[in-house]
Amino acid sequence: MQEGRRQEEYDELHEDPLRIARGIAWGIAIGGAMWAAVIGLFVMWVMK
Repeated sequence: MQEGRRQEEYDELHEDPLRIARGIAWGIAIGGAMWAAVIGLFVMWVMK
């Protein structure tokens, strides 16, 4: 039972590698934007 499920998960992951790459790219973009906002607000607060 577990083996069949693992194989399904493996197939889903390797079926569309572009989907994974797109997810990683979006994660980096959103994470970068969040960090830029946090650092920008901190710098503005310090220079106030």
